[in-house]
Amino acid sequence: LTKVALRAIAAGEEITVDYNGCSGYDTRTDRHMRVFLGFCRRYGVTKRPSVFRAIAATEAARRARPSTTDPRHREALFVVPRECILEAARAKDWRAVAALTRCNVLTTCKGAEHGWLGASFSCLDILICLHQRMSNLFDAVVLAKGHAAAAQYAVLYNTGEMSAEMLRQYKNGKDCPEAHADLLCDTGSLGQCLSTVAGMASAAPDKHFGVVLGDGELQEGQNYEALMSIRHHNIANVTIVVDRNGFQSDNQTSDIMHIHDLPRVLEGFGFTVLHVPDGHHPEMLWSAIVRTAPGSGSSSSGSSGGSSSSGSSSSSSSSSSSS
Repeated sequence: LTKVALRAIAAGEEITVDYNGCSGYDTRTDRHMRVFLGFCRRYGVTKRPSVFRAIAATEAARRARPSTTDPRHREALFVVPRECILEAARAKDWRAVAALTRCNVLTTCKGAEHGWLGASFSCLDILICLHQRMSNLFDAVVLAKGHAAAAQYAVLYNTGEMSAEMLRQYKNGKDCPEAHADLLCDTGSLGQCLSTVAGMASAAPDKHFGVVLGDGELQEGQNYEALMSIRHHNIANVTIVVDRNGFQSDNQTSDIMHIHDLPRVLEGFGFTVLHVPDGHHPEMLWSAIVRTAPGSGSSSSGSSGGSSSSGSSSSSSSSSSSS
């Protein structure tokens, strides 16, 4: 959205921002506005443009917003029927499965008036591949980038492990699906799940584990301790998928902490790296990930695990195609 606004400014058009002092992420919109103006300066708009008008919402408009604790708000939310999604799956139309599941991700976040759509949409096709298409190859799938919990909940709805009502009750109390979570690991502090999965895989060598990491999460040093441990202890029953969308919460990952050559870094730890140019292409994902499965005959079986580096491009503003 920032890029759209900047193009409008460059063309001399007027833009209107609903500057109401509150957002779905947090209430620090003054900080968000500073980030926006920073982008303006970065792209050549040196002063706050006269065509930029900040419109404060009235108190009446604030009161008109839905209350997430009002049962009527959540009951009114539409969830795509599971049978519609399963019909597309039986037809092997995985793009349709992803599109319908994205509708349910949006519904999940709308119920709470909160959520990380960019993170969720970015890794959704990966989760569909692991949880649905390859469920016979994986005994457990861990979503390390817990911000994308809404995506995992929507996929687990597809598999029958969650109900439509559970999606509607996202982040609605202690007995409801959490905002930032995985079902097997605590993701409250990013960067720790890979270590946990390494322990799980070491304790259960007859089971195959999949873990989905974010590229922003790779700035946490514990990931590299886990990679060393996996290699040193020859833990061969782990598949690591990196959702490499090039963005994290506040900016591009390359602007915050750039990894010059991620495939080479992972190869240096003794992993076989399979690059997927389009992380939303069902067959590209499947053909790469299936090569990491036990008995696949892939060269990764001789190393300490398979690592599939996935580049995702999402329609959300917080995700774009990787290099």
